[in-house]
Amino acid sequence: GLGLSSIAAAFAAQRTLAEVFATAALLADRPFSVGDRIVFKGVEAKVVRIGFRSTFLATTYSGEAMCVPNSELVQGIVLNKTLMRERRVKARLHVCADTAVDRLDAAHA
Repeated sequence: GLGLSSIAAAFAAQRTLAEVFATAALLADRPFSVGDRIVFKGVEAKVVRIGFRSTFLATTYSGEAMCVPNSELVQGIVLNKTLMRERRVKARLHVCADTAVDRLDAAHA
């Protein structure tokens, strides 16, 4: 019969096979490339390397290294900011009360 080690090996092989298919899906669909800025699970990061089992990212603001299994990237929602043609930026601008209107118009343009 099947021993405990055989069952464990079967589960490990299943996980490895899932990662291989996930990597193939990433390479076929190309939702992002090395160098792209993406957002995954609320974290903005730059794609450093797409590996056989996982993708390596560097967070945008702190540069922290992240290693994300390719299967998670394939199953999750990935926003590719590099492919965005336009972006809307929201910012606060503090000015003195006596600032001339024409200077404000010039700063806005």
